[in-house]
Amino acid sequence: MNISVLISKHVQGLLCKRILLLFTVLLITASAAEAQFFRVGDFAYRVNPDIPNTVAISGNGRDNVKGSITLPSVFRHEGVTYAVKSVHVNAFREYRDLISVVIPPGITDIGEFAFYYCLNLESIVIPPGVTGIGRDAFSSCNGLTSLVIPQGVKTIGESAFFYCRGLASVSIPQSVTDIGELAFAGCKNLKQLEVKWSVPPDVPSNIFAEIDLSGVKLIVPPGAESRYRQAELWRNFGTIE
Repeated sequence: MNISVLISKHVQGLLCKRILLLFTVLLITASAAEAQFFRVGDFAYRVNPDIPNTVAISGNGRDNVKGSITLPSVFRHEGVTYAVKSVHVNAFREYRDLISVVIPPGITDIGEFAFYYCLNLESIVIPPGVTGIGRDAFSSCNGLTSLVIPQGVKTIGESAFFYCRGLASVSIPQSVTDIGELAFAGCKNLKQLEVKWSVPPDVPSNIFAEIDLSGVKLIVPPGAESRYRQAELWRNFGTIE
């Protein structure tokens, strides 16, 4: 047999094997992707590949949800019980008809842009156990008027509450150790800020950008007033008590 013919057949065989391998990989990838994302009841979820039987809630699988919602903490799917541990990135982004959200105990992280531009969101209940609020998580939620960040939260991401124009009162716990730039910038209706740090922390100078702090009351722990009156940025508040 001609050597060129043998070589041609050999190459064809290799190509067939490569195509078969590629097809198999695509099938496995597609199957895995399908397994990683599913919808149960009113919500969609993404499986956490690092911790068995845990998921991030990923919206409701549609473009919007109206009214008030309470996120689940656990649910069953195909015989398996899953624990909801986080709100996924972009989960409820631009859900403009969302009015109130209750986040249950067990959830530890609110992802970046999770509730970004939910213009009519008026109430958010963040439970103890949440440790991180991601970048722009509640940016432009103009309907929010008050915010209590619970003890246990360690990180407030960059622009987390950027331009929440209706926000009038905020409470920040002692557990917060990291606040990103512009975290509360543009919250022009802010009238009262309560902080639980006995010692004024070093924070980015622009976290309250575009706010007239001379019209804002700062409430601090007993005995800490003089320290805040002398501290950079914090001394700009109109009233410290």
